[in-house]
Amino acid sequence: MKAFLYIFCFTFLLTFAQDHALAQKKTKFKKFKKAKKGEKAQLAEYAFAEGMKNYILGNYPDALSYFEESKKLNGDNAALNYITGKIYYEKEKLDLALQYASKAVKLDSKNKYYYILLAEIYEGQRNYTEALKVYKKLIAEIPKSEEYYYQIGDIYYFQKNHDEALKTYEKIENVFGKSLPITQRKQDIHLRTGHLELAVKEGEDLIKAYPDDTEYKVSQAEFYFNNKMTEQAIAMLESVLKEEPTNSYARLLLSDIYQKTGNREKADEALEAVFNNPETELDAKINIIIGYLQARETEHNKQKVLKLAEATIKAHPSESKAHMVYGDVLMKQGRKEDAWKAYIVAKNLDNGNYNLWVQVLMLDTELNKTDSIIAHSEEALETFPNQAVIWLYNGLGYGMKKNYTKAIEVLEEGKKLAGTSQEMQSQFNIQLADNYHHLKEYQKSDAAFEEVLKIDGSNDHALNNYSYFLSLRKEKLDLAKTMSEKLAKKYPDNPTYLDTYAWVLYQMKNYEEAKKYLEMAITYSDNGTIIEHYGDTLYQLGQKDLALEQWKKAKKLGETSNLIDKKIADKKLYE
Repeated sequence: MKAFLYIFCFTFLLTFAQDHALAQKKTKFKKFKKAKKGEKAQLAEYAFAEGMKNYILGNYPDALSYFEESKKLNGDNAALNYITGKIYYEKEKLDLALQYASKAVKLDSKNKYYYILLAEIYEGQRNYTEALKVYKKLIAEIPKSEEYYYQIGDIYYFQKNHDEALKTYEKIENVFGKSLPITQRKQDIHLRTGHLELAVKEGEDLIKAYPDDTEYKVSQAEFYFNNKMTEQAIAMLESVLKEEPTNSYARLLLSDIYQKTGNREKADEALEAVFNNPETELDAKINIIIGYLQARETEHNKQKVLKLAEATIKAHPSESKAHMVYGDVLMKQGRKEDAWKAYIVAKNLDNGNYNLWVQVLMLDTELNKTDSIIAHSEEALETFPNQAVIWLYNGLGYGMKKNYTKAIEVLEEGKKLAGTSQEMQSQFNIQLADNYHHLKEYQKSDAAFEEVLKIDGSNDHALNNYSYFLSLRKEKLDLAKTMSEKLAKKYPDNPTYLDTYAWVLYQMKNYEEAKKYLEMAITYSDNGTIIEHYGDTLYQLGQKDLALEQWKKAKKLGETSNLIDKKIADKKLYE
């Protein structure tokens, strides 16, 4: 009841506030209408100012109301039409916007902003003919507005009206001088119309106009290469590098040209010079390394990308991204321990990169660095306390250290952050199930496994561990058999799954079948647990001498039960 009253009161107050504001506005407008002639101009100014305030705040309906009131009080004017048209343009009501913008230009033909709005509306309607007329009139009416030739040129260019576009670009160059963007547009038009020689001349004329600007020479070299003028491109780039030996873009382009023309040695030489230069942008280097990582792996590429990555960290030793990409290269080459070290350096330089933390924790786990999993996950949680994945790793670490109580505490907390993600919920439940089992809280362990299998009935980890734990307890063996058999058939060469299925069969006293699957498992693994299980099964089948041999072998391998010594000493099975 209290909740209902609260909602009712809140709704009432909100409605009251809105009605009150509306009433105030209506009262204000009534005052406008009753105002004397001498007051109307002042009130119109006030209404316009209020309209502008609401426009700036994005409250367009109120802004339009105030502008309309201002118009009624003091008559129509260009500014009112302009701002009204602008509102409708921003609301994408182009027909209405056009009416007001057209009127603004009619009422004041000397304001460039009115022309610009009108032209933009026509462009929005794809009425480029009218947009061109507006820009041309703007240039004719407003002094020093030649910059709008750029818009005219763009329209002609995209309409593929090549002659008019070239004429317009000539006008721009006469006023503002030559520039790279306009030269490139003119080159493109000449290429479209089949005049390569004219396109070449455009680039050469730009270089003549600005002989000290190497950017234009590099651009012309790129143009040469794209148009199969490779010798000219190389000559141009080599001349640039004589002037500026550290010009990274020229070296990168030269390397690319050599690479594409099959001169690998010179390509590598040019590229290494770029990577050894600390002034070259790090992101440019990283993009090149990523390109190598995504390319087809060859021995040359493998050695090349490693060399480039090493050069990158030498040139940028204090940049986290440099060490991170070095780690990526090492990971790709299977050097996980070295990659882990590189990622550690990277995270020490920047601990605010979430993806980097996940990479570190993933490698901690793969490399079985239990203490690191705990230390790194707790360090990461200081920066990312709301990231469920980091809680999951933290719980995993404590579970691996056999601190099951702490693991459960962490995992239950982290599970709250998993939200509606079924995958994340399952990951937490799997870990919880394992830890609850070790604390002999079997009901909670089973419930967690059941939750996982409800979402994903084929979850390998859940099927294996649940069935194995049931076999150890000698409970629900039919269910354990169904689950473990599913995995054994799905993965006939996986020793862990074969061992689990065999151990379920063993608990069901089906020793012959258990022996068959254990022998299959042994062909794939020398794990001590599997060998011990095999010895137990042989003992049950009366092959006691062979059983003893397997127990001794299992002891040497490790990962056995705490009964292994007693079995060997007494030459007898203990369970």
